[in-house]
Amino acid sequence: MKLLGYILNGQTIGTDLLSWNDADLNGNQAIVVIEDNVQIPSNYEDISSIVTWGNFGDFKEQLNFIQVREEIKKLLTPAQLSGNTWGLVANEIQTLVDYKLDNYFKEYDFVTQPTYDLDVQKAPYEYNYDILALQKKRYFNKGELYRTEYYANYDFPTDTYSNLILTEDRTFYRINEMVYKRIMDITWYLNTGVSGATKQTEKYYTQQESLAVGDRRRRNCITNLKIDSIGLIMMASGVTQQQAEEIGWLFLQEFNDEINVYIEGVEGPLMTALMTTQNHGWLDWEIPNTGGISVRMYLADGINIDYTENNTYM
Repeated sequence: MKLLGYILNGQTIGTDLLSWNDADLNGNQAIVVIEDNVQIPSNYEDISSIVTWGNFGDFKEQLNFIQVREEIKKLLTPAQLSGNTWGLVANEIQTLVDYKLDNYFKEYDFVTQPTYDLDVQKAPYEYNYDILALQKKRYFNKGELYRTEYYANYDFPTDTYSNLILTEDRTFYRINEMVYKRIMDITWYLNTGVSGATKQTEKYYTQQESLAVGDRRRRNCITNLKIDSIGLIMMASGVTQQQAEEIGWLFLQEFNDEINVYIEGVEGPLMTALMTTQNHGWLDWEIPNTGGISVRMYLADGINIDYTENNTYM
Protein backbone atom coordinates (compact mmCIF):
# COMPACT_ATOMS: atom_id res chain seq x y z
CA MET A 1 0.00 0.00 0.00
CA LYS A 2 0.93 3.67 -0.37
CA LEU A 3 0.38 6.48 2.08
CA LEU A 4 -0.48 9.75 0.35
CA GLY A 5 -0.43 13.29 1.64
CA TYR A 6 -2.46 16.12 0.10
CA ILE A 7 -0.43 18.97 -1.38
CA LEU A 8 -1.70 22.15 0.22
CA ASN A 9 -0.30 25.47 -1.08
CA GLY A 10 2.81 23.72 -2.35
CA GLN A 11 3.46 21.80 0.87
CA THR A 12 2.70 18.12 1.46
CA ILE A 13 0.65 17.13 4.47
CA GLY A 14 2.41 14.51 6.52
CA THR A 15 5.94 15.62 5.67
CA ASP A 16 6.06 19.39 5.17
CA LEU A 17 2.88 20.03 7.15
CA LEU A 18 2.09 18.18 10.37
CA SER A 19 -0.97 20.29 11.16
CA TRP A 20 -3.56 21.92 8.94
CA ASN A 21 -7.08 23.33 8.77
CA ASP A 22 -9.62 20.99 7.23
CA ALA A 23 -11.42 24.01 5.75
CA ASP A 24 -8.39 24.63 3.52
CA LEU A 25 -8.62 21.16 1.91
CA ASN A 26 -11.57 22.06 -0.34
CA GLY A 27 -13.26 18.76 0.46
CA ASN A 28 -10.14 16.62 -0.11
CA GLN A 29 -8.81 14.14 2.42
CA ALA A 30 -5.58 15.13 4.11
CA ILE A 31 -4.19 11.58 4.23
CA VAL A 32 -5.18 8.77 1.86
CA VAL A 33 -4.22 5.09 1.69
CA ILE A 34 -4.24 3.41 -1.74
CA GLU A 35 -3.16 0.06 -3.14
CA ASP A 36 0.27 -0.15 -4.76
CA ASN A 37 -1.16 -0.66 -8.25
CA VAL A 38 -3.46 2.39 -8.07
CA GLN A 39 -2.31 5.58 -9.74
CA ILE A 40 -1.56 8.46 -7.40
CA PRO A 41 -4.27 11.11 -7.90
CA SER A 42 -3.40 14.69 -8.68
CA ASN A 43 -2.59 17.00 -5.78
CA TYR A 44 -1.29 14.07 -3.71
CA GLU A 45 2.23 12.82 -3.03
CA ASP A 46 3.51 9.44 -1.84
CA ILE A 47 4.77 10.02 1.71
CA SER A 48 5.24 6.36 2.67
CA SER A 49 7.99 5.93 5.26
CA ILE A 50 8.46 4.27 8.63
CA VAL A 51 7.64 7.46 10.51
CA THR A 52 4.74 8.64 8.35
CA TRP A 53 3.09 5.23 8.46
CA GLY A 54 3.49 5.35 12.22
CA ASN A 55 2.04 8.85 12.45
CA PHE A 56 -0.74 8.74 9.87
CA GLY A 57 -1.33 5.13 8.78
CA ASP A 58 -4.45 4.85 10.90
CA PHE A 59 -5.66 8.35 10.06
CA LYS A 60 -9.45 8.41 10.42
CA GLU A 61 -9.29 4.62 10.91
CA GLN A 62 -8.45 3.90 7.30
CA LEU A 63 -6.33 1.00 8.58
CA ASN A 64 -6.13 -0.73 11.95
CA PHE A 65 -3.05 -1.17 14.12
CA ILE A 66 -2.08 -4.55 12.69
CA GLN A 67 -2.44 -3.38 9.08
CA VAL A 68 -0.27 -0.32 9.69
CA ARG A 69 2.27 -2.51 11.43
CA GLU A 70 2.45 -4.77 8.37
CA GLU A 71 3.11 -1.78 6.11
CA ILE A 72 5.95 -0.62 8.36
CA LYS A 73 7.46 -4.11 8.27
CA LYS A 74 7.66 -3.91 4.47
CA LEU A 75 10.03 -0.94 4.80
CA LEU A 76 12.45 -2.71 7.14
CA THR A 77 15.48 -4.71 6.10
CA PRO A 78 15.82 -8.34 7.30
CA ALA A 79 18.40 -7.18 9.84
CA GLN A 80 16.10 -4.46 11.16
CA LEU A 81 13.25 -6.96 11.43
CA SER A 82 15.61 -9.04 13.55
CA GLY A 83 16.13 -6.22 16.01
CA ASN A 84 19.20 -4.51 14.53
CA THR A 85 18.45 -0.77 14.51
CA TRP A 86 21.58 0.19 12.61
CA GLY A 87 20.70 2.79 9.97
CA LEU A 88 17.56 3.96 11.76
CA VAL A 89 17.17 7.36 13.36
CA ALA A 90 15.57 8.05 16.72
CA ASN A 91 12.00 8.72 15.54
CA GLU A 92 12.09 5.59 13.35
CA ILE A 93 13.21 3.50 16.33
CA GLN A 94 10.41 5.00 18.39
CA THR A 95 7.92 4.02 15.68
CA LEU A 96 9.12 0.41 15.92
CA VAL A 97 8.57 0.54 19.68
CA ASP A 98 5.11 2.07 19.25
CA TYR A 99 4.09 -0.67 16.81
CA LYS A 100 5.70 -3.50 18.78
CA LEU A 101 8.30 -4.26 16.12
CA ASP A 102 11.25 -4.00 18.49
CA ASN A 103 10.69 -7.17 20.50
CA TYR A 104 7.93 -9.55 19.41
CA PHE A 105 7.26 -13.25 18.84
CA LYS A 106 8.05 -14.24 15.26
CA GLU A 107 5.17 -16.69 15.10
CA TYR A 108 2.79 -13.74 14.73
CA ASP A 109 4.34 -12.98 11.34
CA PHE A 110 2.48 -16.05 10.07
CA VAL A 111 -0.92 -15.50 11.66
CA THR A 112 -2.87 -14.71 8.49
CA GLN A 113 -6.04 -13.40 10.11
CA PRO A 114 -4.95 -11.56 13.25
CA THR A 115 -7.45 -9.79 15.45
CA TYR A 116 -7.23 -6.02 15.55
CA ASP A 117 -6.06 -6.04 19.15
CA LEU A 118 -3.46 -8.78 18.65
CA ASP A 119 -0.66 -8.46 21.21
CA VAL A 120 2.44 -9.69 19.38
CA GLN A 121 4.55 -9.37 22.53
CA LYS A 122 2.38 -11.87 24.38
CA ALA A 123 3.50 -15.51 24.25
CA PRO A 124 1.43 -17.17 21.47
CA TYR A 125 0.38 -20.15 23.58
CA GLU A 126 -3.16 -20.27 22.19
CA TYR A 127 -2.22 -20.38 18.49
CA ASN A 128 -1.94 -23.68 16.64
CA TYR A 129 1.45 -23.17 15.00
CA ASP A 130 1.20 -26.53 13.27
CA ILE A 131 -1.18 -25.05 10.67
CA LEU A 132 0.91 -21.98 9.83
CA ALA A 133 2.79 -23.57 6.91
CA LEU A 134 6.13 -23.40 8.71
CA GLN A 135 9.01 -25.57 7.49
CA LYS A 136 9.80 -28.48 9.83
CA LYS A 137 13.27 -29.86 10.41
CA ARG A 138 13.07 -33.15 12.32
CA TYR A 139 15.70 -34.97 14.39
CA PHE A 140 15.50 -38.69 15.17
CA ASN A 141 17.22 -41.00 17.61
CA LYS A 142 16.95 -44.35 15.85
CA GLY A 143 13.49 -43.56 14.56
CA GLU A 144 12.26 -41.73 17.67
CA LEU A 145 11.45 -38.09 16.99
CA TYR A 146 13.14 -36.09 19.74
CA ARG A 147 13.30 -32.57 18.25
CA THR A 148 11.41 -30.53 15.67
CA GLU A 149 12.50 -27.08 14.56
CA TYR A 150 10.02 -24.80 12.82
CA TYR A 151 11.51 -22.37 10.29
CA ALA A 152 10.09 -19.64 8.11
CA ASN A 153 12.06 -20.71 5.03
CA TYR A 154 13.46 -23.81 3.35
CA ASP A 155 15.67 -23.88 0.25
CA PHE A 156 15.33 -27.17 -1.64
CA PRO A 157 18.48 -27.01 -3.85
CA THR A 158 20.77 -26.46 -0.84
CA ASP A 159 18.61 -28.31 1.72
CA THR A 160 18.93 -25.42 4.17
CA TYR A 161 16.51 -23.87 6.64
CA SER A 162 16.47 -20.26 7.84
CA ASN A 163 14.66 -18.01 10.33
CA LEU A 164 13.89 -20.24 13.32
CA ILE A 165 10.42 -19.60 14.75
CA LEU A 166 10.01 -22.23 17.48
CA THR A 167 11.26 -25.63 18.62
CA GLU A 168 9.81 -28.76 20.20
CA ASP A 169 12.01 -31.05 22.33
CA ARG A 170 10.55 -34.43 23.27
CA THR A 171 11.55 -36.92 25.95
CA PHE A 172 9.87 -40.33 26.08
CA TYR A 173 9.47 -42.45 29.20
CA ARG A 174 8.86 -46.21 29.29
CA ILE A 175 7.61 -48.96 31.53
CA ASN A 176 8.41 -52.55 30.54
CA GLU A 177 10.18 -51.00 27.51
CA MET A 178 6.92 -49.51 26.22
CA VAL A 179 6.33 -45.77 25.94
CA TYR A 180 3.74 -44.55 28.43
CA LYS A 181 4.53 -40.81 28.61
CA ARG A 182 6.03 -38.02 26.54
CA ILE A 183 7.16 -34.66 27.86
CA MET A 184 7.54 -31.90 25.28
CA ASP A 185 9.24 -28.57 25.85
CA ILE A 186 8.18 -25.87 23.38
CA THR A 187 10.29 -22.75 22.90
CA TRP A 188 9.11 -19.65 21.01
CA TYR A 189 11.65 -17.20 19.59
CA LEU A 190 11.53 -13.42 19.37
CA ASN A 191 12.43 -11.45 16.26
CA THR A 192 15.80 -10.79 17.91
CA GLY A 193 16.56 -14.53 17.71
CA VAL A 194 16.47 -15.22 21.45
CA SER A 195 14.04 -17.40 23.37
CA GLY A 196 10.99 -15.46 24.47
CA ALA A 197 8.74 -18.07 26.09
CA THR A 198 8.61 -21.78 26.90
CA LYS A 199 5.86 -24.24 27.73
CA GLN A 200 5.93 -27.86 28.81
CA THR A 201 3.26 -30.39 27.91
CA GLU A 202 2.69 -34.01 28.90
CA LYS A 203 1.05 -36.76 26.90
CA TYR A 204 0.14 -40.18 28.29
CA TYR A 205 -0.29 -43.21 26.05
CA THR A 206 -2.64 -46.15 26.25
CA GLN A 207 -1.17 -49.60 25.59
CA GLN A 208 -2.61 -49.55 22.09
CA GLU A 209 -1.13 -46.12 21.41
CA SER A 210 2.22 -47.29 22.78
CA LEU A 211 2.30 -50.19 20.35
CA ALA A 212 1.60 -47.78 17.49
CA VAL A 213 4.42 -45.52 18.72
CA GLY A 214 6.81 -48.49 18.56
CA ASP A 215 5.70 -49.41 15.04
CA ARG A 216 6.12 -45.83 13.90
CA ARG A 217 9.59 -45.61 15.43
CA ARG A 218 10.79 -48.76 13.65
CA ARG A 219 9.24 -47.59 10.38
CA ASN A 220 11.11 -44.29 10.80
CA CYS A 221 14.30 -46.29 11.36
CA ILE A 222 13.88 -48.06 8.04
CA THR A 223 12.92 -44.87 6.20
CA ASN A 224 15.90 -42.93 7.57
CA LEU A 225 18.32 -45.78 6.87
CA LYS A 226 17.05 -46.04 3.29
CA ILE A 227 17.99 -42.40 2.81
CA ASP A 228 21.32 -42.84 4.60
CA SER A 229 22.16 -45.96 2.58
CA ILE A 230 22.02 -44.08 -0.71
CA GLY A 231 24.53 -41.54 0.57
CA LEU A 232 26.73 -44.22 2.15
CA ILE A 233 26.89 -46.25 -1.06
CA MET A 234 27.76 -43.14 -3.03
CA MET A 235 30.38 -42.13 -0.47
CA ALA A 236 32.01 -45.57 -0.25
CA SER A 237 32.01 -46.41 -3.95
CA GLY A 238 31.81 -43.16 -5.92
CA VAL A 239 28.74 -44.25 -7.93
CA THR A 240 25.98 -41.85 -8.95
CA GLN A 241 22.79 -41.41 -6.95
CA GLN A 242 20.76 -43.38 -9.49
CA GLN A 243 23.25 -46.24 -9.38
CA ALA A 244 23.24 -46.18 -5.58
CA GLU A 245 19.43 -46.34 -5.55
CA GLU A 246 19.51 -49.38 -7.85
CA ILE A 247 22.07 -51.12 -5.63
CA GLY A 248 20.05 -50.45 -2.49
CA TRP A 249 16.80 -51.54 -4.11
CA LEU A 250 18.14 -55.07 -4.63
CA PHE A 251 18.71 -55.38 -0.88
CA LEU A 252 15.21 -54.12 -0.09
CA GLN A 253 13.70 -56.62 -2.50
CA GLU A 254 15.56 -59.56 -0.96
CA PHE A 255 14.74 -58.71 2.65
CA ASN A 256 11.32 -57.12 2.30
CA ASP A 257 9.70 -59.77 4.55
CA GLU A 258 12.30 -59.30 7.28
CA ILE A 259 11.82 -55.51 7.10
CA ASN A 260 8.05 -55.81 7.47
CA VAL A 261 8.44 -58.16 10.45
CA TYR A 262 10.94 -55.73 12.00
CA ILE A 263 8.42 -52.89 11.77
CA GLU A 264 5.86 -55.07 13.54
CA GLY A 265 8.28 -55.57 16.45
CA VAL A 266 10.23 -58.75 15.71
CA GLU A 267 13.73 -57.42 15.11
CA GLY A 268 15.87 -60.56 15.11
CA PRO A 269 15.30 -61.80 11.52
CA LEU A 270 16.35 -58.52 9.92
CA MET A 271 19.48 -58.23 12.08
CA THR A 272 20.43 -61.84 11.26
CA ALA A 273 19.86 -61.29 7.55
CA LEU A 274 21.88 -58.07 7.56
CA MET A 275 24.83 -59.58 9.42
CA THR A 276 25.01 -62.87 7.48
CA THR A 277 24.11 -62.11 3.88
CA GLN A 278 26.93 -62.36 1.35
CA ASN A 279 24.84 -61.23 -1.61
CA HIS A 280 25.60 -57.52 -1.34
CA GLY A 281 29.28 -56.68 -1.41
CA TRP A 282 28.65 -52.99 -0.76
CA LEU A 283 27.66 -53.82 2.81
CA ASP A 284 31.33 -54.38 3.64
CA TRP A 285 32.60 -51.21 2.00
CA GLU A 286 34.32 -48.97 4.50
CA ILE A 287 32.76 -45.58 5.10
CA PRO A 288 35.45 -42.90 4.61
CA ASN A 289 36.74 -41.08 7.70
CA THR A 290 34.97 -43.35 10.22
CA GLY A 291 37.93 -45.37 11.47
CA GLY A 292 36.98 -48.59 9.69
CA ILE A 293 33.19 -48.66 10.11
CA SER A 294 31.52 -50.56 7.26
CA VAL A 295 28.12 -49.88 5.77
CA ARG A 296 26.93 -53.18 7.30
CA MET A 297 28.04 -52.09 10.77
CA TYR A 298 26.39 -48.68 10.37
CA LEU A 299 23.05 -50.20 9.33
CA ALA A 300 23.17 -52.80 12.11
CA ASP A 301 23.64 -50.07 14.70
CA GLY A 302 20.80 -48.10 13.11
CA ILE A 303 18.21 -50.83 13.62
CA ASN A 304 19.44 -51.82 17.09
CA ILE A 305 17.06 -49.85 19.33
CA ASP A 306 17.65 -49.57 23.07
CA TYR A 307 14.18 -49.74 24.61
CA THR A 308 15.54 -49.48 28.16
CA GLU A 309 16.28 -45.74 27.78
CA ASN A 310 14.22 -43.81 30.35
CA ASN A 311 12.60 -47.12 31.30
CA THR A 312 11.09 -45.92 34.57
CA TYR A 313 8.07 -44.20 36.02
CA MET A 314 8.26 -40.43 36.45
